[in-house]
Amino acid sequence: MNAIRRIALVASVSALAGAAHAQSPPVVHLTGVYEGSLLVKLLDVRSDFILGPLDYRAGARAHSSGPVDFVHPFSVLAQSQGVIRGRAAAPVGFLVVGGRKRRSVDFRGKPAAFGADPLSQLVRISLNDPSPCVGSMIFFDGKQRYRMSFSPLGPGALTPAQKSLPLSAPTTCRLGFQPLSGLANRGGAPSTVLRGESTATFARSNLAKVWVLSRVEIGTILGPARIELTNFTASSSQGALVRRR
Repeated sequence: MNAIRRIALVASVSALAGAAHAQSPPVVHLTGVYEGSLLVKLLDVRSDFILGPLDYRAGARAHSSGPVDFVHPFSVLAQSQGVIRGRAAAPVGFLVVGGRKRRSVDFRGKPAAFGADPLSQLVRISLNDPSPCVGSMIFFDGKQRYRMSFSPLGPGALTPAQKSLPLSAPTTCRLGFQPLSGLANRGGAPSTVLRGESTATFARSNLAKVWVLSRVEIGTILGPARIELTNFTASSSQGALVRRR
């Protein structure tokens, strides 16, 4: 009888452990590749986001391309990490490295009204249901602080190349930009570079059920500046960093 009880106990514990493992949500890893252009191609960008119920990590690397790579080559790496409370992302730290320059921001203890770094704000948008057009947000990149608004414009469109990616339900937001402080346009003075309408289009990841930036178009005095998604992958794996719905 004791042997039978021990076997039953082991089987019960194994079943419970297996059920807990099966119910554990996966780590979601999103990778995007973008091209930026203004009249001609100017830069390449790669982004990596890992989202979970407790925390997140995000990174983006941009480097010059086309004629800019010959005239003024550059490479910039940005990284962010933070915690997720419910469906809200709260940044902890932000780091930017470009050439010999390096700047970081410690967001711990900062009030919500202080704002968040650009990567953390993209995490907030990605988690927002039912729309990525979240209204007004304050961005701070360690140098400049600005307010951006995301107001709904309606259904968007994927490019022919994007239609082959695991994305759906594109939605377009009208962008508003107001500088608050920093090296340029101190005190909220209007920009002398921006012209016309600016928009951002987000699409839904079929795997992760979060919003992914697919296209940004900024009106400038030289014409529209665009950042467009050219490749995207989403994967999941078991781990400590998981996303809670």
